[in-house]
Amino acid sequence: FFYTRSIWCVGDKCVHIKRAKAANRIGDYLSELEAYVYYINIASKYRQFDKVSDYLCRVREIIEANNVRERNPDAYFRYQHTLGLYYYHGDDYNNALSIWENLLSEPIITDNIHDIDAATRWYTKCLIKQVDSNANMDSDIIGRITNLLTVAKEHNFERAIIDYTLLLVRINAQQNLHEEAKQLLKNNEIIGLIEKTNDSLYKAKYYLWCAYYSSEEEKLNNIETAKALVDSNVLKNILQKDLSILGEAFGGIFE
Repeated sequence: FFYTRSIWCVGDKCVHIKRAKAANRIGDYLSELEAYVYYINIASKYRQFDKVSDYLCRVREIIEANNVRERNPDAYFRYQHTLGLYYYHGDDYNNALSIWENLLSEPIITDNIHDIDAATRWYTKCLIKQVDSNANMDSDIIGRITNLLTVAKEHNFERAIIDYTLLLVRINAQQNLHEEAKQLLKNNEIIGLIEKTNDSLYKAKYYLWCAYYSSEEEKLNNIETAKALVDSNVLKNILQKDLSILGEAFGGIFE
């Protein structure tokens, strides 16, 4: 009931806030914590930060007063993940990255695969944002992402595997490591996962990078395949960093 009725709702009338206040009145600290954490999760994604700081203060009070990290590690994991979302959607990528890196370091305090997968996917998005905004990437960026790719494979997080692989393709291309980029694109595992997820954006990005490393005839076929999958304006907006790196090879094709 709480999940479906108010997933799109933010504000004081949100059922999660009502749930939190009701839980507070009966002394159910865990339900109060979960309700506030879920509300902050939603509000952060909508960038509706009004009063979120007040609720965060209350959440911290609950956590400190009840030793939640030790007594309820799953709840603590979800709180930390939500704090990462709060910073991420506030464009504070450094703090968000720090939280997710600590949260996903071994040993991970939860065995809830859904929660670990969610944190991994958002950490990936944040890492991509930081790479996009930083022209002078640190020298070990490929090593860091390769390590994350290994962890994603261990947990079989399929979308994280695709995200990390395609990000590595782009960074290798930026650093003129073209053979490495081509080998990533030829990997049967990534090809199979992209087909399995059947995500049009993943497919389009994959075909565009294949086009970059293809012969002239294959390039045109791959470009047309990408354009058939996703509207050109969507491609330009969502894949603008990839397209800017591809440069003259794709000049004017989305005009």
